Amino acid sequence: MHKKTFTLHMVIPDTPPGICSDHMITAADIRTMADRWMRASRPLKIQDQRYGHRLVQMLAEYNGEEIKRFDDPLEAAAFIVLVRMVKELDLVDY
Repeated sequence: MHKKTFTLHMVIPDTPPGICSDHMITAADIRTMADRWMRASRPLKIQDQRYGHRLVQMLAEYNGEEIKRFDDPLEAAAFIVLVRMVKELDLVDY
């Protein structure tokens, strides 16, 4: 019987996650995330699916400007949706 061994190599990026890197998030990245969120909304309970669909709609209405401060599409998508939610609820008092 032969023992199998392996070596784990980790690559640690120079730029920490969430900090601007060489890759800027594009509208195509956001559309991809919206497609994934739409598929994720399908198995929700019927009464909850509309909430998932609303999140997808918020991403789909994204105007296509590049989000330069994020290198993670999920973080960018969450930021877009949260900004839209705050705007819709008009929660900002300045």
